[in-house]
Amino acid sequence: MRWRDGRFARHPRFRFVAFNTLMRRQISTRSTFFCKRHEQLNPEPLDINALKDAFRNETPEGRRLLESIVRWTGSIRGTRAYWGVKLQELLAMAYALKCPSTFITFSAADNHWHSLHRHMPRYQEWLAADELHRMRISVANLRDNPHISAFHFHRRQQLFVKLLLGGKFNLVEHWDRLEWQGRGSPHSHGLYWFLGAHLPDMSSEESRETFAKFWGIHVHALNPETNRQMTVGEANPLRAIPGLEDEPTFLLLSMVIYSLITIVAQANSNITDTQPGTAPPLQ
Repeated sequence: MRWRDGRFARHPRFRFVAFNTLMRRQISTRSTFFCKRHEQLNPEPLDINALKDAFRNETPEGRRLLESIVRWTGSIRGTRAYWGVKLQELLAMAYALKCPSTFITFSAADNHWHSLHRHMPRYQEWLAADELHRMRISVANLRDNPHISAFHFHRRQQLFVKLLLGGKFNLVEHWDRLEWQGRGSPHSHGLYWFLGAHLPDMSSEESRETFAKFWGIHVHALNPETNRQMTVGEANPLRAIPGLEDEPTFLLLSMVIYSLITIVAQANSNITDTQPGTAPPLQ
């Protein structure tokens, strides 16, 4: 996968062949056979001689004995038994740590991440292209270089969990699972436990006010242009690609804040959909 010219990593089927080969090799060394014991079928303790007789003789009792043998491959990543072990691990964490503090989905804006595409081919062309052409280059890069995209997402998630969730919110434990879309984009679903996390009941006005006061010290936004209105057709500023010489401006900050207000308002079923140009000013 790390060969110098990248031919194996870019091949559309090599990664599956390599994974299948790895699983086959691991199965021969890590799997274990078990025999389900049924008192009615196997009243006597099972020994090696009984197994040999079952293989030699085509009797109904021997056939039932052979059918009761199962192969356990819980340590082979990707198998049904492996995910069964992971399920039991998650249930044990839930019993021991109680209700998790939050459920978080990490998704990748990998068509727009400047930090990702600087490691991809045709970076200078991608940087100078218009939005339509840039999307075409992004799709081709993600299709041909999924190893770069997956590792970049993995490192961003690791740093976010370690530096922000661990450093700011006292993360004590987490459980997550990576999944991939058809176009090669990864995303992660996970449960996270924070030490001393405040999880109030959101059913009453008092509890919602308590929740807002707690998170208010962690989440803060100041709109430097409170009288500015979002214009119709204004592009999403989060998709813009800033150059190294560009300086952050109050206008850019205001555009980002109004975009987030519009997204949150439209997603909240208890709030009337906010049309462009009508977003309330955020103090």
